[in-house]
Amino acid sequence: MNVELQFGANLLGPTLQEARVGEVVLEGLDAADGVPLRTVCWLADHNPDRFAAALAADPTVADAMQVVTTPHGTQFQVTAAAECPAAELYAAAVGNGGVFLTGTAEQRRWTLRFRFPGRDALSSFRAACEQTGLDVTVQDVHEQDAAANAGRHGISPAQREILVLATEAGYFQVPRESSLADLADELGVSSQAASERLRRGLDSLVDSALLTPE
Repeated sequence: MNVELQFGANLLGPTLQEARVGEVVLEGLDAADGVPLRTVCWLADHNPDRFAAALAADPTVADAMQVVTTPHGTQFQVTAAAECPAAELYAAAVGNGGVFLTGTAEQRRWTLRFRFPGRDALSSFRAACEQTGLDVTVQDVHEQDAAANAGRHGISPAQREILVLATEAGYFQVPRESSLADLADELGVSSQAASERLRRGLDSLVDSALLTPE
């Protein structure tokens, strides 16, 4: 099953505030010996230098590097400082069979999506969070069939979510029955993040369905 949860985390918070960025998309999470938590994040912004400078001065960040820059944004790899509650959350999730799918980071809040083997694993994860004093709120739980189907088309659960919402809200109708701001408000993200999710979801869907040889 797929679970969306919110977590009060300050990792990247100083960077997001200093660089005046509402949120970034989290494309990967992992940990290793000597590395409490490492994330790959996507910045849909045309000023990556300002973001990189903010990362360099961020006390919650131990190390950061710019991975790739495209006309649509920049990918960064960020290693958290040693004391990082988000690392405890990640360890609790992985220890109960959780697999990270996608997420977003804001100044004081992360929204993360994990896949768990079942409700027992989710209950054990929540109990582990309570024992370590982690402030985690489960926002949504659903079976993974829809997300698995989305994965076969090369799109993430977050991209599927906005594509479905845009269709149901009449965003693709002529004339449009809803705006990008409407979609962003419904999902609780910035218009910039909504635009990036929608664009990348459409790109992936077209590439998988129309451009990839059978």
